[in-house]
Amino acid sequence: MLPALRAFEAVARLGSVRAAASELHVTPAAVSQQVKAMEADLGVQLIRRRGNALELTEAARAGSDTLSAGFRLLVEAVRQFRDHRMSPQIRLSVDPTLAASWLIARLPR
Repeated sequence: MLPALRAFEAVARLGSVRAAASELHVTPAAVSQQVKAMEADLGVQLIRRRGNALELTEAARAGSDTLSAGFRLLVEAVRQFRDHRMSPQIRLSVDPTLAASWLIARLPR
């Protein structure tokens, strides 16, 4: 269901299956299939096709902002995880005289 939610969110936000496909790095047909699968799973129509234009149904409009906000929260959570990655560390135990006279001068390099 997550890929279908992502496909629908992109279509709703961008207003185009082609633009959503480009953003998601898939084909427009894949995006259309995901949206149709989501509609079937939910039992509600989300998108009306009017020639080349798309129109969100009332149900789609009702949920699309919340869905977009949810994806923004997921992106933010991933960013926070990455911000807390452990940086490479080396822990040394050396004689204080060696540290003061030789090691400290060489640490920046």
